[in-house]
Amino acid sequence: TNGSITKIEFFDSFTKLGETNNPVQSSEFSVQSSAFTLSSGGFHHLTAVATDNHGERAASAAVVIRVLSPPTVKLVAPPGGSVFAPGAEIELKADAIDADGSVTNVTFVLGSQFTVLGSDGAAPYQINWTGTNSGVYDLRAVAFDNDGLSATSAVVSVTINTPPTVELVVPPSGGVFSPGGPVTITAQATDPDSGGSITKIEFFANNQLLTTLQYSNTPSLQASFTWDNGAVAPVAAGRYTLTARATDDLGGKTTSAGRAIHVTQAPVVTILVPPSN
Repeated sequence: TNGSITKIEFFDSFTKLGETNNPVQSSEFSVQSSAFTLSSGGFHHLTAVATDNHGERAASAAVVIRVLSPPTVKLVAPPGGSVFAPGAEIELKADAIDADGSVTNVTFVLGSQFTVLGSDGAAPYQINWTGTNSGVYDLRAVAFDNDGLSATSAVVSVTINTPPTVELVVPPSGGVFSPGGPVTITAQATDPDSGGSITKIEFFANNQLLTTLQYSNTPSLQASFTWDNGAVAPVAAGRYTLTARATDDLGGKTTSAGRAIHVTQAPVVTILVPPSN
């Protein structure tokens, strides 16, 4: 009655969880508690072993508890980074399991507000979602089990986008130019998405990049470039197919149809007869 508790150890079956060793003295009782994290689900047999200042030990009766494990879930379709046209039907599919019970439902949600797109109560867990307006969207799957626990998958981001349109305006197909140029190349590009914009125009000759022009907040534009010997590639004699590639604000790309031109040295004409004067 005049001793003291020097230590209390906590066990999960034969696995020590931890201990507390702040002495508590009382003529009637001693109370100590602590909090520990159990590493796995299932049934656990918890006991406490007290040690006093004389080295005597006593174990408590076991308390049996069950730790429930939440399900696991992974969004497996569509692949992250996929691009779809507005209004396209998109398959959402998830894999879900529950180690200590059963999965009762998988719900597919959109964005940080977890807007519900649909759910499925049986494997394979999948729904079809009709894509909305252009933009980048974060998708998740939420799995629920028979114990009322839930888990949320990692985010899968997809893009809904209509690619831009682009065509060459000049030079005309079949145009003939002298070595060294200049050759003026003009392209017309438009982003058909509401609120979309063209961010980049690239010009190519025989698939070799000549220049890149950057833009912002421009839904439709006409871009021009003068190709001469000061460019990355000189205007050497030969036949060329010119193209332009437009990129929009969501990463959509479109390459124009090609236009063929011919770069050639102009002929030299000399009058031989009659002689001058």
